[in-house]
Amino acid sequence: MERNVAHNRKVFVQIALSAILATIPLASQADRLTGEGTPSQSPAAPVTSAVQPAPPVSAIPVPSKPLSVKLSALNAETLDVEWIAGSHDEEGYELEFSRDGGATWKSVGKTIAGTTELPCSNLRPGVKYSFRVHAFNVNGNSDYSDVVSAVTPGMGTGLTGTYFHRWPVPNQPAKITKMFVRQDPFISFEWGQGLSAGEAANVSNFLVVWTGQVQPLFSGRYTFYTNSDDGARLWVNGVKLIDNWTEHPATEDRGTIELEAGKKYDIRVGYFENDSLPASMSLSWSSENQEKEVIPQTQLYPLTAKEEAALATTSKAAKRSASINK
Repeated sequence: MERNVAHNRKVFVQIALSAILATIPLASQADRLTGEGTPSQSPAAPVTSAVQPAPPVSAIPVPSKPLSVKLSALNAETLDVEWIAGSHDEEGYELEFSRDGGATWKSVGKTIAGTTELPCSNLRPGVKYSFRVHAFNVNGNSDYSDVVSAVTPGMGTGLTGTYFHRWPVPNQPAKITKMFVRQDPFISFEWGQGLSAGEAANVSNFLVVWTGQVQPLFSGRYTFYTNSDDGARLWVNGVKLIDNWTEHPATEDRGTIELEAGKKYDIRVGYFENDSLPASMSLSWSSENQEKEVIPQTQLYPLTAKEEAALATTSKAAKRSASINK
């Protein structure tokens, strides 16, 4: 009898314990049964987000127009266009171009916000292109930027160079005799021993007159540079920009003039060497949109066949050169 009572008590305790454990989460049961676990902690504070709600679409202003658009030639068929953001509300930009002076415009493409540069490829050589850009967002487009223009590198072949013997005469213009005429792709020469044998065997007293046309890539103020040993003179569009007709070591001279992109301007360059070798002569240019460089062949055009014929005789060539030789 006592054994049955004890057995019944044991069963009752087991049933009661099971009922209690059933109300406790498993992790808490394991902690209590093993003696492990972490000390009790206060409930964590609610986490608040640092992200502020976006302003309503109607509160976002239309972006301001892009500023300071600049162009640079990457190669004969590609112009690179850069600009500065006019505000910080844009979602992107759209670049447009025109080949007819702004009468009609076509899209080059679009960029995302923060990208303020876009190359324009597959352009025709020697053609004047105009560009403009506007910003946009969900509420509309900005005004267009100022229009900028440039010419893709041209199809020039160089200048006509007429070479003369030159003999100084005291108190008078030097005497000159024509040697030869040729087409020079650009003007950048070093004559360490005078003219070469292929030109006029070691002549160290000589005069060169280069004539033709020059075609600027950009509109704006251009600076022209001569670096010469000895004398140099330069006319562009009939304006004398450089006049250093003296004997001197290698010296840089410069002059400036406003030019229009794509237009061809008459150019005349004079140079003399007076028996004080070595001799040297170069012709360079620069502008706001263009780094200083020797004027490339693509932007220099020689005399026409008719003009070359006019220089065919020594007398006409000498007469044309007289103003340079004074």
